[in-house]
Amino acid sequence: MRDQLIAYYRVSTDTQIKNDTIDNQRRDCRAFAKKMNADIIEEFEEASGISGSVDDRLEYQKAINRLTQPDV
Repeated sequence: MRDQLIAYYRVSTDTQIKNDTIDNQRRDCRAFAKKMNADIIEEFEEASGISGSVDDRLEYQKAINRLTQPDV
């Protein structure tokens, strides 16, 4: 059975949003999963401008909660 992964993408500035940083992160994560012969089973994206040092980001919390599921 292939490994099951989740991916979390985040940007915190308008400049990052304008520069397609989320798309770059998505591309890199998918390439990594392919290299590792794994499947990304769910993706979470946060483009709200909230600092990475803040843990109560909605999509971040969803990603952390998803990690507790038995299929990951």
